[in-house]
Amino acid sequence: MADILTPALGESVSEATIGKWTKKAGDAVKKDEVLVELETDKVSLEVVSPSDGVLTEIRAADGATVTPGAVLGVISEGASAAPAAEAPKAEAPKAAPAAEPAPAAPVAPAAATGGTVPIMTPTMGESVAEGTMGTWLKKSGDTVAKDEMLVEIETDKVAVEVSAPVAGVLTIAAEAGSSVTPGQQIGSIAASGEGASPAPAQATAAPAAAPASDAPHLSPAVQRVVTENNLDPRAIAATGPKGNITKADAVNAISAAPPAPAAPAAAGAGSKAKYVIYLYMSGGTSHLDTFDPKPKKKAVMGPTETIMGKADVQISGYLPKTAQVTDKMCIINSMSSTQGAHEQGNYVMHHSYAPRGTIRHPAFGSWVLKLAGPLHPELPGFIAINTPPAVTSGGFFGAKFSAAPIGK
Repeated sequence: MADILTPALGESVSEATIGKWTKKAGDAVKKDEVLVELETDKVSLEVVSPSDGVLTEIRAADGATVTPGAVLGVISEGASAAPAAEAPKAEAPKAAPAAEPAPAAPVAPAAATGGTVPIMTPTMGESVAEGTMGTWLKKSGDTVAKDEMLVEIETDKVAVEVSAPVAGVLTIAAEAGSSVTPGQQIGSIAASGEGASPAPAQATAAPAAAPASDAPHLSPAVQRVVTENNLDPRAIAATGPKGNITKADAVNAISAAPPAPAAPAAAGAGSKAKYVIYLYMSGGTSHLDTFDPKPKKKAVMGPTETIMGKADVQISGYLPKTAQVTDKMCIINSMSSTQGAHEQGNYVMHHSYAPRGTIRHPAFGSWVLKLAGPLHPELPGFIAINTPPAVTSGGFFGAKFSAAPIGK
């Protein structure tokens, strides 16, 4: 038997609400398969199966309140057939002793006196010893509001969002891409005192926010999905406890949402393109020999010459015919990535997202198919030639938006 335990929930978070189980008692499960999502005011955590087997018991039903270390369910390891399913128990489990100290106690006095408040790496789940800093949403010197999201820390099992403990001015100590451990200081805030007594500007801003009061409360993880996909939270069917929207609800709403209406064409503009051809030349010709020459850096360029195409676009001399149509092209030479390895960089190029925990993002072609729709009801709208399935998946859009593979 293996217990499914509530992981540590982050700094100053002492309890969470069971969102929705993805399996029922008696179902077979695989190691690291997501079983249930826990919701708190600051973070959403996915709890995965600790081993292969059968989920024989669910001890904390949807909507129950749990604390770190509480047993959520039980798995019979190695079982191949599900026993008779046991009805989930409705009662909340007994609270286990807190698995972590609450270091946030001294924050309030510091905020009141205008001192410097450290931003610490929270605990990141069961058996997670380190994480990788994502991209900061603010830079050093920026003013931040209390509880404003600042950065996301990535691990193999979970993505944890870190918010500002107080209002003030941010100083960053751990840059994007660096490895951090629980309890490590990643930044600090020169507190402005707004955490203790709201400033007049906040008081006057409150009436302006009143019209949005009918919008449902969203956890940070749900808010991210809603914002990234331009969803209306009021149109999402909520299945979580107390009528809350879970991350699964938001992801399902992406597939259900109608394609965004096309913007009207400007007067004299050409017709809308019907096809998108995406050439990803891994191991192909260098950018220096194609669309990004460096004529002033001969040591870098080597023997390649450059030619001036139409619309004053300079490209490689190897592409004389292409140079005649550069006025109809959009060449982007400013793309960059903070990912430090080819595999992660390839993922960004195919999905426009950095790899993030257990989330699988839609491929470039999946987005085109989702937004533009198929051209023919019986033919695939997304075709991938000699491309690995890992980078042509429909991601959270679902399998119908994945590529039809041709070749290897």
